[in-house]
Amino acid sequence: MVTLRDLRAAGVCWRGARLFLQRHGFDPVEFRRCGLRAEKLEKTGDAIALRVAEVARGRTN
Repeated sequence: MVTLRDLRAAGVCWRGARLFLQRHGFDPVEFRRCGLRAEKLEKTGDAIALRVAEVARGRTN
Protein backbone atom coordinates (compact mmCIF):
# COMPACT_ATOMS: atom_id res chain seq x y z
CA MET A 1 0.00 0.00 0.00
CA VAL A 2 1.43 3.38 -1.03
CA THR A 3 0.99 6.13 1.55
CA LEU A 4 1.79 9.81 1.90
CA ARG A 5 4.94 8.74 3.74
CA ASP A 6 6.09 6.90 0.62
CA LEU A 7 5.49 9.99 -1.52
CA ARG A 8 7.68 12.03 0.78
CA ALA A 9 10.38 9.35 0.92
CA ALA A 10 10.48 9.38 -2.90
CA GLY A 11 10.87 13.17 -2.90
CA VAL A 12 7.39 13.92 -4.29
CA CYS A 13 5.53 16.99 -3.04
CA TRP A 14 1.83 16.77 -2.16
CA ARG A 15 0.82 19.45 -4.68
CA GLY A 16 2.28 17.52 -7.60
CA ALA A 17 0.99 14.20 -6.27
CA ARG A 18 -2.53 15.59 -5.89
CA LEU A 19 -2.55 16.78 -9.51
CA PHE A 20 -1.17 13.43 -10.68
CA LEU A 21 -3.82 11.50 -8.74
CA GLN A 22 -6.63 13.63 -10.14
CA ARG A 23 -5.29 13.34 -13.69
CA HIS A 24 -5.30 9.55 -13.41
CA GLY A 25 -8.76 9.30 -11.85
CA PHE A 26 -7.70 8.67 -8.24
CA ASP A 27 -9.29 10.52 -5.34
CA PRO A 28 -6.59 12.49 -3.48
CA VAL A 29 -8.65 12.65 -0.27
CA GLU A 30 -9.13 8.88 -0.31
CA PHE A 31 -5.41 8.44 -0.97
CA ARG A 32 -4.52 10.52 2.10
CA ARG A 33 -6.95 8.53 4.25
CA CYS A 34 -6.29 5.00 3.02
CA GLY A 35 -3.38 4.95 0.60
CA LEU A 36 -3.38 3.28 -2.79
CA ARG A 37 -2.30 -0.14 -3.97
CA ALA A 38 1.12 0.02 -5.62
CA GLU A 39 -0.20 -1.93 -8.62
CA LYS A 40 -2.64 0.86 -9.46
CA LEU A 41 0.16 3.42 -9.53
CA GLU A 42 2.34 1.13 -11.61
CA LYS A 43 -0.40 0.69 -14.22
CA THR A 44 -0.14 4.41 -15.03
CA GLY A 45 3.35 3.81 -16.42
CA ASP A 46 4.47 7.17 -15.04
CA ALA A 47 8.16 7.21 -14.03
CA ILE A 48 7.52 9.06 -10.76
CA ALA A 49 4.63 6.76 -9.86
CA LEU A 50 6.89 3.76 -10.49
CA ARG A 51 9.53 5.26 -8.18
CA VAL A 52 6.96 5.86 -5.42
CA ALA A 53 5.64 2.30 -5.76
CA GLU A 54 9.21 0.99 -5.53
CA VAL A 55 9.77 2.98 -2.31
CA ALA A 56 6.54 1.55 -0.86
CA ARG A 57 7.49 -2.00 -1.81
CA GLY A 58 10.90 -1.54 -0.21
CA ARG A 59 9.21 -0.51 3.01
CA THR A 60 7.01 -3.59 3.09
CA ASN A 61 9.62 -6.18 2.02
